[in-house]
Amino acid sequence: MTDSKTQKTRDAYAICARQLCARAARARKRNAGFAISMPEVAEYALMIKPTVARNTWRLYKASLIHYSEWLADNTSDPYVGEDARRVAEILSSDTEEKPLRKGVKAAARKSKTFKREDFDQVIEYVRAHYNKHRHARLLDAWLCATRPTGLRPSEWEWADLIEFEGQPALRVRNGKATQGRANGETRTLILDQLSEEEITAIRDLIEMLEGYIIETSFARLQDLLSKYLARAVRACLGKRPKYPCLYSLRHQFAADAKLSGASKQEVAAMLGHASDATAGLHYARRVSGQSGFAVSPVQQEVQTVRLRSTTFTPGSGPRFKP
Repeated sequence: MTDSKTQKTRDAYAICARQLCARAARARKRNAGFAISMPEVAEYALMIKPTVARNTWRLYKASLIHYSEWLADNTSDPYVGEDARRVAEILSSDTEEKPLRKGVKAAARKSKTFKREDFDQVIEYVRAHYNKHRHARLLDAWLCATRPTGLRPSEWEWADLIEFEGQPALRVRNGKATQGRANGETRTLILDQLSEEEITAIRDLIEMLEGYIIETSFARLQDLLSKYLARAVRACLGKRPKYPCLYSLRHQFAADAKLSGASKQEVAAMLGHASDATAGLHYARRVSGQSGFAVSPVQQEVQTVRLRSTTFTPGSGPRFKP
């Protein structure tokens, strides 16, 4: 069967599998991940399954299956290969009934909202540290540019300001554009209603990233900013069960777009989603939105969004609170 995974996905699976091997080895007081067999790793993964969120378990499971299949095809030891194939078969047939609906570790403590009052406090804190942290100015520009545009953190690597039909616009290379998961390779956000300050933040961020990437990789820079923001929100927002992260701004953008009255197709187009159902299933709800939404999609891109969402009609099933 042809492997349709991208190289980036295969690399991510390999890293995750190695981490699970190392964790399993430590749990059994071994010295390193290579000192443990794949059946033992699979046993460890199934043991911790009830303690992790569903999405986390899916990643663990897919990573171990991918690594086991690779190991079975590339090892010269027939016993190792047989073990790896058996592990892949066991995990492939495993159900996903036991994982928690929500996780209990770091990822579960990330907020899906980044309300204006919190945002303003964080910006004030970051600006007060311009001379104390080398990435303070960059984080300031990143936050101020992402709030009105809703880009994934990874999408800033290939974003650019352009002019579209006489209007200022942001051209974005869609993340998750493989296997039809995105609404085309790129999307365009019309910025004619943004303030000059917001346009400046977007321009500053793009220019600053070009300079920083000469010295380090974009992935490394994103990781540094994520960690800096994690410290900043805890320093200025006080103790709370969940804290905003870089991705929270995208969730807030989705909620703001829903509150603004944009259609599901328009929201999907602005987020780069292939289907109009994705934002409703996985992103912050309309009730979390705030006023001030000011960007708009290109209508040609709105028309290419697949219609998959369903709307409740009386008598069609159980009712849920909106």
